[in-house]
Amino acid sequence: MKAAILTSVCALALACGGCGKKGEGGGGGGGSEPVACPPAAVTVDGQAVPVAHTLAYHDKAADTWAVMYYNQPGATCEEILAPSRTVPQGEQGGGVFGGGEGPFGMGVSFESNAKLDAKTQLVTKTDKIGEPVTICVPQAVEWEGNAGAVKGKKISIVGAFTGPYCGER
Repeated sequence: MKAAILTSVCALALACGGCGKKGEGGGGGGGSEPVACPPAAVTVDGQAVPVAHTLAYHDKAADTWAVMYYNQPGATCEEILAPSRTVPQGEQGGGVFGGGEGPFGMGVSFESNAKLDAKTQLVTKTDKIGEPVTICVPQAVEWEGNAGAVKGKKISIVGAFTGPYCGER
């Protein structure tokens, strides 16, 4: 009976993001309670940008976790762990960051535009290649783009971004 109750409680907590390895440090980690997190969504001037492909890594120097998202498949673990990569024509994307300290320890980005210190929560992390890392942006982060094709346009990012762990860089 106790095992059934414990299994039920853990299943409920897992559905809410609470049974994974919680983040540590800033960015909503540190044992904070899990928050309700809508599905991942990115818009530019109200137009949806597909979140079709995701990859995750741990930035060892900053002790920050990142889930990178792209509007099309193609990016590889080897590319996101490298110091730089060539962006294929038509690719759009950015990242959500969490688990670190200070203004660079959490935030969101789209293309060359970032909103640092945006509220995020590192929900799950791992040290096993291929296992999921999830970072939640519980409330929409909105700002005006200041560079590139989205300069002057309203960018909005919200939701649970999950990607397979690629390693450290």
